[in-house]
Amino acid sequence: MLFCFCSAIQCGRIENGKIVDKVEEKTTFRCDHGYKSENGINETTCTAEGWSPVPICIVQECSHPPDIDLAEIVSGEKAEYQEGDVVQYRCYPGYTLAGSERITCNGEKWTPPPKCFGTGEKCGRPPTIENGDITTLSLKEYAFGSSVEYRCQHYYIIEGDRKSYCYNGIWTKVPVCLGKKNIQ
Repeated sequence: MLFCFCSAIQCGRIENGKIVDKVEEKTTFRCDHGYKSENGINETTCTAEGWSPVPICIVQECSHPPDIDLAEIVSGEKAEYQEGDVVQYRCYPGYTLAGSERITCNGEKWTPPPKCFGTGEKCGRPPTIENGDITTLSLKEYAFGSSVEYRCQHYYIIEGDRKSYCYNGIWTKVPVCLGKKNIQ
């Protein structure tokens, strides 16, 4: 007479996810809303040792909200962003917002950001910076809202916003190029 003491293999539930299909040894799972599979794979196998590979569902995050020319973030700024987080922008004085002032993190990406436009005085040539250059084409005159971008020469590091904007005939603050010995 032959006796068999067998027990069903139990792998447990999937944290922040659920099993959606099982075909032979392969189990397909889906992460809950706001979560994603850590390794991008949604298949696993229940073995005597447990799940292989271990199904891990992690929170979906967005990168830092996009920088908007001629605007600043006025609310919602923080270190990390998860699905549903909202950030609000405001245009600099003299500029008009086009689009929604708020953007939302939809899992791993943001809803489309607004743009800021203006119609003020023109600017002359932008200021030069020591040990740096303007990367854009140099003109005699720039329209209100135009921007130029700066870069530092070799062995110098830029401090401040790379871009300067023409605002009612005046250029916004320009960056500074620091030599390595001046960097803290």
